[in-house]
Amino acid sequence: MKIRAGLGQGQCPSGIKITDAEPALPNLKPDNFHGQWNYTVLLAQKKA
Repeated sequence: MKIRAGLGQGQCPSGIKITDAEPALPNLKPDNFHGQWNYTVLLAQKKA
């Protein structure tokens, strides 16, 4: 098994408030190869 991870060099804002429901809704993008197991966790999109 291979696991790749990277540390972003950008700044993350602090003090962002989220609802109780938001952590239960991960933003996952399935991979083309066995997307049920392989996926990318995407950053949450800002709501307008």
